[in-house]
Amino acid sequence: MPTLSPWRVPLSLRLILYGLGIVYEATMIGVGVAASLVAKARDNRALHVLGLGFLLIGIGDLMHTLGHVAMDLAPLLWSAYAFEAISTALSITLATAFFTTLRLYVSLTGRGRFGPLDRVLMCFPAATAVLAFMWAGAALLPVFCALVPYRACLAASVILMVAVGYVSCFSLLGAVRKGVLLSSPGADQKQSWLAWGSVLMALAVTFVLIHPFVVHAPLAMFVITTLKILMLMSSGLLVGLSLMAPGGSHRPPQPSI
Repeated sequence: MPTLSPWRVPLSLRLILYGLGIVYEATMIGVGVAASLVAKARDNRALHVLGLGFLLIGIGDLMHTLGHVAMDLAPLLWSAYAFEAISTALSITLATAFFTTLRLYVSLTGRGRFGPLDRVLMCFPAATAVLAFMWAGAALLPVFCALVPYRACLAASVILMVAVGYVSCFSLLGAVRKGVLLSSPGADQKQSWLAWGSVLMALAVTFVLIHPFVVHAPLAMFVITTLKILMLMSSGLLVGLSLMAPGGSHRPPQPSI
Protein backbone atom coordinates (compact mmCIF):
# COMPACT_ATOMS: atom_id res chain seq x y z
CA MET A 1 0.00 0.00 0.00
CA PRO A 2 1.20 3.52 -0.69
CA THR A 3 3.29 5.59 1.66
CA LEU A 4 2.50 9.23 1.04
CA SER A 5 5.15 11.97 1.02
CA PRO A 6 8.22 9.98 2.17
CA TRP A 7 10.76 12.58 1.14
CA ARG A 8 11.17 14.18 4.55
CA VAL A 9 12.54 10.86 5.85
CA PRO A 10 16.38 10.83 5.72
CA LEU A 11 17.92 8.82 2.89
CA SER A 12 19.49 6.28 5.26
CA LEU A 13 16.07 5.46 6.70
CA ARG A 14 14.46 5.43 3.26
CA LEU A 15 16.95 2.78 2.16
CA ILE A 16 15.86 0.60 5.07
CA LEU A 17 12.22 1.08 4.05
CA TYR A 18 13.03 0.19 0.45
CA GLY A 19 14.76 -3.01 1.55
CA LEU A 20 11.88 -3.99 3.82
CA GLY A 21 9.42 -3.08 1.10
CA ILE A 22 11.07 -5.33 -1.47
CA VAL A 23 11.09 -8.26 0.97
CA TYR A 24 7.39 -7.65 1.72
CA GLU A 25 6.49 -7.33 -1.95
CA ALA A 26 8.39 -10.50 -2.85
CA THR A 27 6.54 -12.27 -0.04
CA MET A 28 3.12 -11.18 -1.30
CA ILE A 29 3.97 -12.16 -4.88
CA GLY A 30 5.29 -15.51 -3.62
CA VAL A 31 2.11 -16.15 -1.64
CA GLY A 32 0.08 -15.21 -4.70
CA VAL A 33 1.94 -17.61 -6.98
CA ALA A 34 1.74 -20.41 -4.42
CA ALA A 35 -1.97 -19.82 -3.81
CA SER A 36 -2.66 -19.89 -7.55
CA LEU A 37 -0.81 -23.19 -7.95
CA VAL A 38 -2.60 -24.75 -4.98
CA ALA A 39 -5.94 -23.44 -6.25
CA LYS A 40 -5.31 -25.03 -9.64
CA ALA A 41 -4.39 -28.35 -8.04
CA ARG A 42 -7.52 -28.30 -5.85
CA ASP A 43 -9.79 -26.74 -8.49
CA ASN A 44 -10.62 -24.09 -5.89
CA ARG A 45 -12.13 -20.97 -7.42
CA ALA A 46 -12.12 -18.96 -4.18
CA LEU A 47 -8.43 -19.58 -3.51
CA HIS A 48 -7.60 -18.69 -7.11
CA VAL A 49 -9.34 -15.32 -6.66
CA LEU A 50 -7.40 -14.65 -3.46
CA GLY A 51 -4.12 -15.71 -5.06
CA LEU A 52 -4.73 -13.18 -7.82
CA GLY A 53 -5.26 -10.53 -5.14
CA PHE A 54 -1.92 -11.29 -3.51
CA LEU A 55 -0.21 -11.02 -6.88
CA LEU A 56 -1.85 -7.67 -7.60
CA ILE A 57 -0.90 -6.00 -4.31
CA GLY A 58 2.63 -7.38 -4.52
CA ILE A 59 3.14 -6.05 -8.04
CA GLY A 60 1.46 -2.71 -7.29
CA ASP A 61 3.50 -2.05 -4.17
CA LEU A 62 6.70 -3.14 -5.93
CA MET A 63 6.06 -0.56 -8.64
CA HIS A 64 5.41 2.03 -5.93
CA THR A 65 8.73 1.27 -4.25
CA LEU A 66 10.52 1.51 -7.59
CA GLY A 67 8.85 4.87 -8.14
CA HIS A 68 10.34 6.19 -4.90
CA VAL A 69 13.73 4.77 -5.83
CA ALA A 70 13.53 6.50 -9.22
CA MET A 71 12.91 9.84 -7.52
CA ASP A 72 15.90 9.27 -5.24
CA LEU A 73 18.14 8.43 -8.19
CA ALA A 74 16.97 11.23 -10.50
CA PRO A 75 14.91 13.78 -8.53
CA LEU A 76 15.15 16.40 -11.28
CA LEU A 77 13.93 14.21 -14.14
CA TRP A 78 10.30 14.65 -15.15
CA SER A 79 10.20 10.98 -16.20
CA ALA A 80 11.14 9.89 -12.67
CA TYR A 81 8.43 12.12 -11.20
CA ALA A 82 5.92 10.77 -13.73
CA PHE A 83 6.84 7.17 -12.91
CA GLU A 84 6.41 7.80 -9.20
CA ALA A 85 3.01 9.45 -9.65
CA ILE A 86 1.70 6.69 -11.93
CA SER A 87 3.10 3.94 -9.70
CA THR A 88 1.42 5.54 -6.68
CA ALA A 89 -1.95 5.53 -8.44
CA LEU A 90 -1.38 1.93 -9.54
CA SER A 91 -0.46 0.87 -6.01
CA ILE A 92 -3.63 2.37 -4.52
CA THR A 93 -5.76 0.71 -7.21
CA LEU A 94 -4.22 -2.75 -6.87
CA ALA A 95 -4.30 -2.61 -3.06
CA THR A 96 -8.04 -1.94 -3.30
CA ALA A 97 -8.35 -4.88 -5.67
CA PHE A 98 -6.51 -7.12 -3.19
CA PHE A 99 -8.83 -6.24 -0.32
CA THR A 100 -11.79 -6.85 -2.61
CA THR A 101 -10.55 -10.35 -3.46
CA LEU A 102 -10.19 -11.07 0.26
CA ARG A 103 -13.88 -10.28 0.78
CA LEU A 104 -14.81 -12.30 -2.32
CA TYR A 105 -12.84 -15.26 -0.98
CA VAL A 106 -14.84 -15.19 2.25
CA SER A 107 -18.14 -15.09 0.33
CA LEU A 108 -17.23 -17.84 -2.13
CA THR A 109 -15.95 -20.13 0.61
CA GLY A 110 -18.70 -19.45 3.11
CA ARG A 111 -21.75 -19.20 0.82
CA GLY A 112 -20.56 -20.33 -2.58
CA ARG A 113 -21.78 -17.13 -4.24
CA PHE A 114 -21.47 -13.36 -4.18
CA GLY A 115 -23.89 -11.22 -2.17
CA PRO A 116 -25.06 -7.63 -2.71
CA LEU A 117 -22.15 -6.18 -0.69
CA ASP A 118 -19.66 -8.14 -2.80
CA ARG A 119 -21.11 -6.69 -5.99
CA VAL A 120 -20.84 -3.18 -4.57
CA LEU A 121 -17.23 -3.76 -3.51
CA MET A 122 -16.36 -5.02 -7.00
CA CYS A 123 -16.94 -1.46 -8.22
CA PHE A 124 -14.47 0.04 -5.74
CA PRO A 125 -11.22 -0.83 -7.57
CA ALA A 126 -12.52 0.88 -10.71
CA ALA A 127 -13.65 3.94 -8.74
CA THR A 128 -10.33 4.04 -6.93
CA ALA A 129 -8.46 3.81 -10.24
CA VAL A 130 -10.40 6.74 -11.69
CA LEU A 131 -9.68 8.94 -8.67
CA ALA A 132 -6.04 7.91 -8.26
CA PHE A 133 -5.16 8.36 -11.92
CA MET A 134 -7.02 11.68 -12.03
CA TRP A 135 -4.67 12.80 -9.25
CA ALA A 136 -1.65 11.48 -11.15
CA GLY A 137 -2.74 13.18 -14.36
CA ALA A 138 -3.29 16.51 -12.63
CA ALA A 139 0.04 16.22 -10.84
CA LEU A 140 1.86 15.56 -14.13
CA LEU A 141 0.01 18.14 -16.24
CA PRO A 142 -0.29 21.38 -14.24
CA VAL A 143 -2.83 22.75 -16.72
CA PHE A 144 -5.36 20.35 -15.16
CA CYS A 145 -4.66 21.46 -11.60
CA ALA A 146 -7.16 24.30 -11.94
CA LEU A 147 -9.80 21.93 -13.32
CA VAL A 148 -9.30 18.87 -11.12
CA PRO A 149 -9.30 18.93 -7.29
CA TYR A 150 -6.33 16.58 -7.44
CA ARG A 151 -5.56 16.47 -3.72
CA ALA A 152 -9.18 15.60 -3.02
CA CYS A 153 -8.98 12.86 -5.66
CA LEU A 154 -5.96 11.32 -3.97
CA ALA A 155 -7.56 11.51 -0.54
CA ALA A 156 -10.79 9.98 -1.83
CA SER A 157 -8.96 7.10 -3.52
CA VAL A 158 -7.10 6.28 -0.30
CA ILE A 159 -10.33 6.48 1.71
CA LEU A 160 -11.99 4.02 -0.68
CA MET A 161 -9.03 1.66 -0.35
CA VAL A 162 -9.15 1.88 3.44
CA ALA A 163 -12.91 1.32 3.50
CA VAL A 164 -12.61 -1.87 1.44
CA GLY A 165 -9.69 -2.93 3.60
CA TYR A 166 -11.69 -2.66 6.82
CA VAL A 167 -14.72 -4.42 5.35
CA SER A 168 -12.56 -7.29 4.10
CA CYS A 169 -10.49 -7.68 7.26
CA PHE A 170 -13.53 -7.75 9.52
CA SER A 171 -15.37 -10.07 7.11
CA LEU A 172 -12.46 -12.50 7.35
CA LEU A 173 -12.34 -12.18 11.13
CA GLY A 174 -16.09 -12.74 11.35
CA ALA A 175 -15.85 -15.86 9.17
CA VAL A 176 -13.04 -17.17 11.37
CA ARG A 177 -15.12 -16.72 14.51
CA LYS A 178 -18.07 -18.52 12.89
CA GLY A 179 -15.78 -21.34 11.74
CA VAL A 180 -17.00 -21.27 8.14
CA LEU A 181 -13.57 -21.31 6.43
CA LEU A 182 -11.71 -24.28 7.89
CA SER A 183 -13.05 -27.59 9.14
CA SER A 184 -10.16 -30.06 8.79
CA PRO A 185 -8.14 -31.68 11.59
CA GLY A 186 -5.86 -29.07 13.12
CA ALA A 187 -8.24 -26.30 12.07
CA ASP A 188 -8.04 -24.61 15.46
CA GLN A 189 -4.42 -23.60 14.89
CA LYS A 190 -5.19 -22.37 11.40
CA GLN A 191 -8.18 -20.42 12.70
CA SER A 192 -5.85 -18.71 15.16
CA TRP A 193 -3.45 -17.79 12.36
CA LEU A 194 -6.31 -16.40 10.29
CA ALA A 195 -7.59 -14.35 13.21
CA TRP A 196 -4.16 -12.85 13.85
CA GLY A 197 -3.74 -12.22 10.14
CA SER A 198 -7.06 -10.36 10.03
CA VAL A 199 -6.15 -8.18 13.02
CA LEU A 200 -2.66 -7.36 11.74
CA MET A 201 -4.03 -6.47 8.32
CA ALA A 202 -6.63 -4.17 9.86
CA LEU A 203 -3.89 -2.45 11.88
CA ALA A 204 -1.82 -1.98 8.72
CA VAL A 205 -4.83 -0.35 7.05
CA THR A 206 -5.14 1.96 10.05
CA PHE A 207 -1.53 3.07 9.66
CA VAL A 208 -2.38 4.24 6.13
CA LEU A 209 -4.82 6.70 7.70
CA ILE A 210 -2.17 7.94 10.13
CA HIS A 211 0.43 8.70 7.43
CA PRO A 212 -0.87 12.16 6.43
CA PHE A 213 -0.66 13.35 10.02
CA VAL A 214 3.04 12.51 10.45
CA VAL A 215 4.51 13.75 7.17
CA HIS A 216 6.35 16.49 9.06
CA ALA A 217 7.77 14.05 11.64
CA PRO A 218 10.41 11.93 9.85
CA LEU A 219 11.04 9.51 12.69
CA ALA A 220 7.33 8.89 13.26
CA MET A 221 6.88 8.42 9.51
CA PHE A 222 9.68 5.85 9.48
CA VAL A 223 8.31 3.94 12.48
CA ILE A 224 4.74 3.86 11.17
CA THR A 225 5.81 2.81 7.67
CA THR A 226 8.04 0.07 9.09
CA LEU A 227 5.23 -1.26 11.27
CA LYS A 228 2.80 -1.15 8.34
CA ILE A 229 5.16 -3.14 6.11
CA LEU A 230 5.86 -5.75 8.79
CA MET A 231 2.18 -6.14 9.63
CA LEU A 232 1.16 -6.51 5.99
CA MET A 233 3.87 -9.09 5.37
CA SER A 234 3.03 -11.03 8.53
CA SER A 235 -0.69 -10.95 7.83
CA GLY A 236 -0.15 -12.09 4.25
CA LEU A 237 1.89 -15.06 5.42
CA LEU A 238 -0.56 -15.99 8.16
CA VAL A 239 -3.60 -15.78 5.91
CA GLY A 240 -1.98 -17.36 2.87
CA LEU A 241 -0.32 -20.26 4.66
CA SER A 242 -3.46 -21.02 6.67
CA LEU A 243 -5.64 -21.29 3.59
CA MET A 244 -3.09 -23.18 1.50
CA ALA A 245 -2.21 -25.72 4.21
CA PRO A 246 -3.48 -29.29 3.71
CA GLY A 247 -7.14 -29.29 4.59
CA GLY A 248 -7.40 -25.51 4.35
CA SER A 249 -10.08 -23.76 2.36
CA HIS A 250 -12.04 -26.97 1.78
CA ARG A 251 -15.23 -26.49 3.74
CA PRO A 252 -18.24 -26.89 1.43
CA PRO A 253 -20.39 -23.78 0.88
CA GLN A 254 -22.94 -23.15 3.61
CA PRO A 255 -26.55 -22.36 2.73
CA SER A 256 -27.45 -18.71 3.14
CA ILE A 257 -30.16 -17.80 5.61
